[in-house]
Amino acid sequence: MRDEQILQRLKYFLKDLSASIKPLDTTEDKIYFIKTLMELNIEMPYKNNEYFGSQNFDEENFIDEQLLAKFRHKMKVFVSCKLHYYFSPDTTYQESLNQRLQINPAVILDKDEFFELTERLYQILDMVKTDLYLKEPNKPDLVNDTSKLQELAEQKTGKTMKGSSKSTRNEFTRSRQTIAMNYLFQSVGLKVRGEISVVSLARLAHLLSAMPYEDANDTSIGKMMKKLPDMTQNKHYEKDLEFVRKHFVDVQLKEAVELIDKELALLEKKLKFKKN
Repeated sequence: MRDEQILQRLKYFLKDLSASIKPLDTTEDKIYFIKTLMELNIEMPYKNNEYFGSQNFDEENFIDEQLLAKFRHKMKVFVSCKLHYYFSPDTTYQESLNQRLQINPAVILDKDEFFELTERLYQILDMVKTDLYLKEPNKPDLVNDTSKLQELAEQKTGKTMKGSSKSTRNEFTRSRQTIAMNYLFQSVGLKVRGEISVVSLARLAHLLSAMPYEDANDTSIGKMMKKLPDMTQNKHYEKDLEFVRKHFVDVQLKEAVELIDKELALLEKKLKFKKN
């Protein structure tokens, strides 16, 4: 994985984010702006993706209605720096960013690299949102201190933005978290789409993750859990299952291990069937 390319984009994103949010006057407006970016970060990477099913998402219309119509002239920096381009795997968008940021060599991130980027962008936005919720009056916003935000982002992800990566791939992804929650809940009798609603389970997942939310339907966890129980379109699904399984083995949660073993056996059977 070309982690240096991801690191370059993250550093530029911090600067562009700080500049884009600066014209907003109130904390409430800033929180709304960050939450809207988080929504874009969830939807844009998976447009026209059969796994996430976001084929009907229109980012231009979304930005017009949610940001430009609300904030008007205060979005000039957001528009000029094309902040939402960071969230799209579209080749044209990536080429435009490479040119504007003078990224050299100008490469196009592959699917795995872009997934890594969006995971880390979401973590940055989540930290900024939490800071805005908890910020004391007259205290500076974290988003305006790019050095501090970069430091906190490194601590949270276990990776540095100053050069080499401490890990070649972020193993603790939102997909794996969702899979783990699913089998944890099933092992205690809470079946997704059973008697318990998906949003109720998403709220519980947020509690276990210590992640604040306003509407669990609109969070990344909530949106991922809506895709359960079928995660088979995820090309990393088998590896994700094995990664989650070993953690359940460590805590001797037999029920969850058995459920994952059944799923792995089913995947193997499907693979053999396809080959034949």
